[in-house]
Amino acid sequence: MIKYSKLKDKIIGDVSGIEKDDFYLLEGKLLFKSEEKTLLVKKYLETEFSTNVIIIDAVNYSHWNSTYKKELYFKELPFGIEL
Repeated sequence: MIKYSKLKDKIIGDVSGIEKDDFYLLEGKLLFKSEEKTLLVKKYLETEFSTNVIIIDAVNYSHWNSTYKKELYFKELPFGIEL
């Protein structure tokens, strides 16, 4: 089981330039405000966990307070990502 807060802390600690408010979890996907930061985290996750990560354009809803550019999700959850 992925512990979102632990994964988020690991990403923030390991990826230079990524801050707490750069991304959020919603419905099993990581939502990013910046395409550039999405690519940084994608590269990190693929390298760190040897997995395939998918990026798609984010769907934004009128009731959200923020606008998101990209959604990132795992094609398969790799062993070891259970932090």
